[in-house]
Amino acid sequence: EHLAGIYASDAEPDRQLFVTRSCDGFLVAGPLWADVAPWELSSEGKEVFTFEQGELYFQLEFTGGGEGAPRGLRHNIRGLASPLQHRGPLPRDWPPCQPATDSAR
Repeated sequence: EHLAGIYASDAEPDRQLFVTRSCDGFLVAGPLWADVAPWELSSEGKEVFTFEQGELYFQLEFTGGGEGAPRGLRHNIRGLASPLQHRGPLPRDWPPCQPATDSAR
């Protein structure tokens, strides 16, 4: 998946987001600094995805890259700097896909 990887800002390099796929094919993101279930994203277009669950709503828009890896993403996640830059691939020991969660899509 060309959007997969680790994303962070220069302002907060330790607050990293991961992006990968769920085992049932959805794009999934989540913070590496917090113990929360990964967010299963809904596609709003080729490079724009949203998440909504209760009070939590945000949008991720991947930027640059064309057919290759994106350069970064813009978002409206409260408390996290935007934009984030693509910092590299997921760690080698990362599972090939994220198990599906029971959250509503």
